[in-house]
Amino acid sequence: MSEAVIGLLGVGLGFILAMGYQEWKDWRHQRKIRKQLLQELRANLSMLPEKRRNLEAMLDALKQTKLLSGESVRFCSIIYGSLYPSVCEHFSIKERNSLHVIYEYLRVVDSTMSKYCDHVMENLDSHNLQIFVRMYLIQFGDLLKALSDVEDLIKHHLSGTPTDVLKLERLFKQ
Repeated sequence: MSEAVIGLLGVGLGFILAMGYQEWKDWRHQRKIRKQLLQELRANLSMLPEKRRNLEAMLDALKQTKLLSGESVRFCSIIYGSLYPSVCEHFSIKERNSLHVIYEYLRVVDSTMSKYCDHVMENLDSHNLQIFVRMYLIQFGDLLKALSDVEDLIKHHLSGTPTDVLKLERLFKQ
C-alpha cells in the first residue's frame, strides 16, 4: 500500500511541477513580448520628430500649391501586429486601449502620408482638385495634432501609466 501512495504522490508532484513549469514559461513569454512591445514604442517615439518634419514640409508645400511626396519610413508595428494578440489578455483594459489608439494613430499617419501624392495626382485634372487640396490642408493639420497626442500617449505608456484614452474609469464610476 505504501508503494501505491508513494507512486500517486510522485505522479501528483510531477503533475504540479509540470504545470508550474508551464506557467513559468508562459510568464516569461508574456514578459518578453511586453518588453519587445515597449522597445517598439520607443522606436516609434524616436521616429515622431522626423514624421512631424515631413508632414510640416508637405503642409508648407501644399500651401504654396506644390506637391511633396509623403513616402517615408513607416512606423514600426511588427511586434504589435504579430505578437501582441497572443498576450493582450494579460494587459489591463487601460493598456490595451492605449496601445490600440497609439497604433491606429500611427497607421493613419502612415497611410495618409503615403496615399496623399497619388490621390492628388489622380485628381489633378479634376474640377475637385481644390476640394482635395483643402481637405489635405485640414487633414495634415489634424495629423500634426495627432502626432503630438501620440507622443504623449507613448510617453505615458512607457512610464507605466497608460492614459485612459476611452475614459472608461469615468464612465464606470457613475
